[in-house]
Amino acid sequence: MDGKYKGKEPEDLFRDLFNKCQKLGISPQEFAQLPAVRKLRSKQNTFLKSISVWLFSAFILLCALVLSFGFEPIAVVLAKIWYHFRDYDIENELCVLNMPPEMQNIFMPPVDCSICRNLTEVERVKNISPQEFERRFAYSTVPVIVTDGTRNWTALNTFSFNFFRNLYLGDEDDIFWETERECQFFPYQTEFQSLAEVLSMSPERAEKPWYIGWSNCDSKIGNILRKHYKRPYFLPPLSESTNIDWIFMGKPGYGAHMHIDHVNNPSWQAQIKGSKLWTLEPVPECYNECRTLETIVNPGEVIVLDTNRWYHKTLIIGDELSITIGSELHHLSVFPEVSTLKHPAMMIPEEGENLMPKMSHSVTVTRTTTTSSATAIILNTGFLKTPSGILKFFETIIGAICLSLIAYYSVHSKIFSGDPEHTLFFLVTFAFLMTTFLMLISSLLSLMVASILSKTLFEFLYHIFAFIFYISASLALLTALTNRYYRGHYYEGKMAAAVLGIVNAVLYLLSAFFSFRTYRLG
Repeated sequence: MDGKYKGKEPEDLFRDLFNKCQKLGISPQEFAQLPAVRKLRSKQNTFLKSISVWLFSAFILLCALVLSFGFEPIAVVLAKIWYHFRDYDIENELCVLNMPPEMQNIFMPPVDCSICRNLTEVERVKNISPQEFERRFAYSTVPVIVTDGTRNWTALNTFSFNFFRNLYLGDEDDIFWETERECQFFPYQTEFQSLAEVLSMSPERAEKPWYIGWSNCDSKIGNILRKHYKRPYFLPPLSESTNIDWIFMGKPGYGAHMHIDHVNNPSWQAQIKGSKLWTLEPVPECYNECRTLETIVNPGEVIVLDTNRWYHKTLIIGDELSITIGSELHHLSVFPEVSTLKHPAMMIPEEGENLMPKMSHSVTVTRTTTTSSATAIILNTGFLKTPSGILKFFETIIGAICLSLIAYYSVHSKIFSGDPEHTLFFLVTFAFLMTTFLMLISSLLSLMVASILSKTLFEFLYHIFAFIFYISASLALLTALTNRYYRGHYYEGKMAAAVLGIVNAVLYLLSAFFSFRTYRLG
């Protein structure tokens, strides 16, 4: 027998067996119902099913994390945890996560192409009054160059590379801008990592092409800069500029690559030294209706442009070092007779629904052990022998311990009581303890609840959200306890509550796995 089948592939042996069954009159349908065949098929799909379960669980987990940021207490706590482990100061950070420019471009709202449809060049004006500027340009997003925009500025004769080097590096004991994260630095296509590297580079490196930009957020330096430039004369009286100055500097042959900004307002840029060639391109949806525009901005001229609606790049031309200073601009109408033009309506597409396809499923029969009493109450004790019952039992016990610990210290520890981490942990443990306890009692007292609830999507989603909230609250509490301010007589008890909370989060994650598997089986 062994020699007969030796060396044959399993597929060939199975094919021979199938052919013999057909000769004996066994139909393919009957053959497919054989326990051995069904077992082979189930093993074949086990790996793919496992991958599908974990991918779907990861997707639900990601959605839960994203949705949790919509609730302010959860968002604040998660942000604190993120900043703590990254060793960042939450007071100086503008964003929790920086979105890549490519993603920002994808989700830009559509632009009305009327802003550029009839433009063939960038208009150059001079001696324009604030009222006329507001009427023609303030709200139209049409770019314009004011050739006398730097009227009465001393910056044209003062600003230079040495001026900025002495301004920023002159007093090494009083440089606050180096440590403030909101002071942005743009190296563009250079190797520089900071403004300090640029201002302290060697004369040999200074002769090679380079181009950089930065925002000044030091109030002392800002006051010095504003001694040499002032608000452009043509801006309407109620137009508000931000307190942050944007400065761009570089050698001929370099400039900014083609890009679009994602800031709140239009901006103006004054050319102090050198000349720049600006190239403006419409957004993709307007390529067939609008032209590419090119214009040169010379020293003393100011370009006003909505960089959120126009793709733009710059190139320094000529032989002189280029220095540009500018700021964002927010227009408020002050002239009642002006018929202002509204910004183009931004059409934001509505979000579509994610429709989950129905999946085929097999039916399994579970045996439940029950006991009855004289009061006719059926106690489903067999539920406590299932993975779901065991997990719910321990989730209830651990949740009760966590709630007891945190409630006890809210009364006896004045230092800790009332903090957001403490409040969040208390609310999470109370909410999920009550819900889990009710689900456990209902499953013990009702066969119908135990058999139906486990097959619903609700139980899976409940365990996923329980995991998210429990792990967030526990890590927030644990992070707060690392501060010496909380060390004291009640430190060990609070630490135990946080650790037990993490353990309970893991139990809820396991419950999510088992509940999803039961839901798949139907």
